[in-house]
Amino acid sequence: MRGKLKIGEQLAPMNPLDEANKKFAQGEFDSAVALLEEAAKSPDLRHDALGNLAWALSTRSRFEEALDAYTRLIEHSPADAGARALRARTLVKLGRTEDGLSEAISVLMDSPHNKAAASVVREAQDALDPAPPEPSQLRTSSKVINPVIKKLEEDTVSYPSSADPRIGAFLYSMVRMVQPRVLIATGTFVGYSALCMAQAMEDNGGGHLDSFDLFLDHERYHSPYTESRDAQEIVLTHLKEADLAHRVTLHKGRSQEEMGKFFATRSEENKVDFAFIDGDHSINGCLKDMEVVARQMNPGGIIVLHDTNPEHCTWLGPRFAIEEGVGDYFRWANLPTPDGYGLAIVQKADERDWQATLPSLWTLAKDRLFVSSRWKNGQNHEFNHRQTRMDTDDHGRRVAGSAHLMDNRCGSPRT
Repeated sequence: MRGKLKIGEQLAPMNPLDEANKKFAQGEFDSAVALLEEAAKSPDLRHDALGNLAWALSTRSRFEEALDAYTRLIEHSPADAGARALRARTLVKLGRTEDGLSEAISVLMDSPHNKAAASVVREAQDALDPAPPEPSQLRTSSKVINPVIKKLEEDTVSYPSSADPRIGAFLYSMVRMVQPRVLIATGTFVGYSALCMAQAMEDNGGGHLDSFDLFLDHERYHSPYTESRDAQEIVLTHLKEADLAHRVTLHKGRSQEEMGKFFATRSEENKVDFAFIDGDHSINGCLKDMEVVARQMNPGGIIVLHDTNPEHCTWLGPRFAIEEGVGDYFRWANLPTPDGYGLAIVQKADERDWQATLPSLWTLAKDRLFVSSRWKNGQNHEFNHRQTRMDTDDHGRRVAGSAHLMDNRCGSPRT
């Protein structure tokens, strides 16, 4: 323990860094900064002085001065990865995001486990490429929920004939991701799914949907936007209210016949990129819709079918269409949905791509997805499953109590 000072003895001068910290604690910020600048002139104190100075300036959002301090620190100690990462963050704070990202990546190349640099990379990427809208909210690029979509989602009287909002969110996300130019839909009802896809096209900045439906009058549905009972007029009103009418053309009539007329007038350059099949749910109706659309689909194009779990939706058509009707040029996966009705994604295979990868993505997806039939890997890379088979009437509806199970190996004929 140090004894008392003797007469004439003086205290040793305080370390400039300690003195600066004392000034910071006392609220004398400018005096502390001046002390650190003075200390930075000493080769022995320069590293710590410049580090403390840069940090202190950053806490006051004086980023230009902090950047200068970090730059001098790195000139003094080029191998200081921490200082380089903090300078990268300062560059991002100053709006020089690309410079900050480049610096952070450079740090990670030298120090792959530098957490500060990894954090800066994430910050910079978020600044350069903001997160997409929450799909469940179907936000537009202006971050405002389309009020018509929101209103129809709140008006639950149209369910389940109208798609569940979570299905709408899925369609929105798919169109945003795939960015199709030519879209087809069968089954329009009140236009909710068409609105979701149209909003995605609007946010993408391109694309057009042609939607086909019988447009039978709605005696029990009351639109929040019109008193009309004319189905086509209701959908058109919803599209106009949402400022999305320019993205959708409505076609009245049987989908197979009207699509045939429609495609007869189209050129080869205008093939379909994305289709939503949710119209005629009978086996014959679904097969015909799929056949017409498939012939006009670009390789790699996507078809989405709703109501593919017959145990819940009581329709066999959509599931039959994907299991029996898609042919060798398509790959598909059946997805579970919150309402239990099911949703299938079907992709028209580009043979050059599919031959290059074995097993295919769709095979792997089937192996892992929970679907109404339970898939498991069998011998020779085939799939065994227990499939529910049901007797139906002439319209494809299930006859109550007719379900029974039969073993089936995919790709082999049923017995």
